[in-house]
Amino acid sequence: MSVVIDVTAETYTAEVLDSKKTVLVDLWAPWCGPCKALAPALDEAAVKYADTLKVVKVNVDENPDISSKYGVRSIPTLLLIENGEEVERLRSGSRSHLFNFINGHFDTTIRPHTEDVPLEKQSKAEPYLAFNGDSQLKAKVLERVRLGVSGGHICCRTGRFDNETKTGSPFGWILESGELALAEAHLGIPENVAALYDYLYFNFMHFEGNDEKLDDRPQPPALPLIEQWLTAIEVGKDLRALPYKFAAHLTEQLQQGAFTPYVTLPADQAAVVALLNSYYSRLAKGDSPNSEEWKHLKKAIAGIARKYTDTWGQALAFFAEILGQERSEASNIVASSLLTLLIGYRNALTMDAYSEDEQDLQTRAMRAGKAAKNADPNISKSGIEALPEFLAWYTAVPLEKQEAVRREVNQRFFSFILELHNGLLALT
Repeated sequence: MSVVIDVTAETYTAEVLDSKKTVLVDLWAPWCGPCKALAPALDEAAVKYADTLKVVKVNVDENPDISSKYGVRSIPTLLLIENGEEVERLRSGSRSHLFNFINGHFDTTIRPHTEDVPLEKQSKAEPYLAFNGDSQLKAKVLERVRLGVSGGHICCRTGRFDNETKTGSPFGWILESGELALAEAHLGIPENVAALYDYLYFNFMHFEGNDEKLDDRPQPPALPLIEQWLTAIEVGKDLRALPYKFAAHLTEQLQQGAFTPYVTLPADQAAVVALLNSYYSRLAKGDSPNSEEWKHLKKAIAGIARKYTDTWGQALAFFAEILGQERSEASNIVASSLLTLLIGYRNALTMDAYSEDEQDLQTRAMRAGKAAKNADPNISKSGIEALPEFLAWYTAVPLEKQEAVRREVNQRFFSFILELHNGLLALT
């Protein structure tokens, strides 16, 4: 059981703002892969810093006013609150980054149980050999994937395996475990490569779930892609540079205007993307930028994060903040940054389909619905839709238009993710 405290809008003042201890607030959501990956580290931190720090989590889907209060547009975001005021924040990060972040505030030297070293990790002294250099193992993996596809066992989640339903993310299904670190020992595939694929495949989801259950089935055209990619991996190949190559490819796509309609980036955003592209191109070749170069990048990223407050601008800034962290090759920052950028991109496409007035009506309706649900957990969907705010939203934007927008965004987004998948395939 998690020792992190669940906090809602109703309990936030008492648990956070009035707390005598410093509070670390984790802003998260159930669909967020990086949030789930960070959860064990937060549990560990809650125990090890129990004397001086309270750790709480806030579901931003259920408590949008809290994330709005702090101007948070991307998750996971961690807020350090002292005497009711934010004193520092951390966006995403690894186990070690979390502990360094807290240690820096309290001037302590508490260390995590593991320094971002996954379970059953292979020795760095030897290169990873895809499928452990065994062609028979590759054949078994491909057979496992075919079984998962034909039986509907593969879902669009990240690092997940559900033993009850026998469903999992691509690597979760292959490994029969949500612990992607096992890919290194069992398959000879680095954890960050497994995470990159799971996080990319997440975006093939239908995105048409209702409030009760998100439809995490992959869209049918995406089903053959897993086998296609795994088939392209040569037995015995060392894949450690692949995430770096993909990060360079992704930033190159940003430079070339692939993220329609955000084709032309302002000069300061373009400069950040160019630096990221340069750094990750070097990392792919084994040349790591020095600490001063990373500091220069972080300063440039901070500039665009403060300046651009629109949905796309914030998505790009948060993507850069994650990718701009100086981290070890064991970390999954490329996967996390990719998911952050793509979720933001999809949200921006949806927002752009509506006028500012329509966006405002939608926001009002969502807030009213959340408030009504909090006041009466048993309220029906029809009851929520009868609220004045919802009636105003539906009058301005009928369901037919909402469905048309959803279909158009889904189609454009699927085509774009397919192109990114083809890019990963070419780099493999």
